[in-house]
Amino acid sequence: HVTFTAGGSGDGGGDVKEDYSSVQISQCDTRLKASVVSCQRVGSTVVFTCNLLNNGLGDVNDFRIYPPSSSSLISDGVRSKIIDDSQSDYPDATISFRGGSASSYRTIIGLLPDGVASKVVVTIGNVPGSVKKFSLIKLGVYAYPDSQYHLVNKYIDFKNVPVY
Repeated sequence: HVTFTAGGSGDGGGDVKEDYSSVQISQCDTRLKASVVSCQRVGSTVVFTCNLLNNGLGDVNDFRIYPPSSSSLISDGVRSKIIDDSQSDYPDATISFRGGSASSYRTIIGLLPDGVASKVVVTIGNVPGSVKKFSLIKLGVYAYPDSQYHLVNKYIDFKNVPVY
């Protein structure tokens, strides 16, 4: 159960409680723990932030996240996918990870150090105001080389993510 309190917007509306306890997370491996940090709207843009905690893989020098429209997948890799509560898809979302950022066809590659939480930021544009949650935010992930790390799954699913 995770509840965050964000400060008021200055409009006198008071604090907004962000409750992510309804989010169901399908982890890709017991050695890599994903958790939600926030999912916030600014106009028609929603920014979803999560942490990936490497807890036992060792230092992964080549950790990959595949954006929704990635053209480069290796070893049965999985593209990220974002679907809102009205089943609309967002193939142009931008994903940022450890200083790298990509949308469309590029793959994000970065270091995933052992024992450190690494932030992943997914920026989703053109989200209608009627969208109150995302049915699915799937991160397609890969630890290269697979022969060394053997992740159980090549994705992390966040289901029923509320938007604040």
